[in-house]
Amino acid sequence: LPRLALFAWAAWRERRLAGVFSFDLGTAYFRRVLASFAPSNARVRVIPYSYTLDESAVAGLNGLARHLLGDATQLALRPSVEFGTEASAAAGLARREEDLPLTLAVFNAAATPENENHGRFLDTLKSALDTPLAVVIDTGPYLRRLAGQSGANERVDERCRAWQGFAAQRDLPFACVDFTAPDLGRAETDLAAALG
Repeated sequence: LPRLALFAWAAWRERRLAGVFSFDLGTAYFRRVLASFAPSNARVRVIPYSYTLDESAVAGLNGLARHLLGDATQLALRPSVEFGTEASAAAGLARREEDLPLTLAVFNAAATPENENHGRFLDTLKSALDTPLAVVIDTGPYLRRLAGQSGANERVDERCRAWQGFAAQRDLPFACVDFTAPDLGRAETDLAAALG
């Protein structure tokens, strides 16, 4: 009888403490830790629009992908979708792949968002994929182009706000990132909705 009472008390206490001690396994830290136990490495699909990513941009994207989903994460870099071919942006893409938890539509910040082409590109991808889609703007080339000009940072911020509003119209997570020196913490916060 004393052992039974002790067992009942311990079980009650365990349930009570378990209700108090809760944590979200979907946070960035746990996502990265749990990725090392996955049966296969995660991949982040990257689809640039009318923009060729150079080596430094690919390295920055690699760092961002690994920060978001773990050190073993790899990029699935697609060829750039050329201006005027937006309707075929999803050609050859599977609707869903288990090891592809995220697709990034990448644009150059030098471009101004337009519904006729950028919007059509995003709408095509959004309707063709069952995996989360996010918009990422590379500010690096635009910052380099404006280097030395007064108000350069304000112009980049203004362009980012325009893209942010554009992505919000389509209910897509959005981040402005300089791939040559990415602010990983901020990008992670901005893309949290895509990572769910």
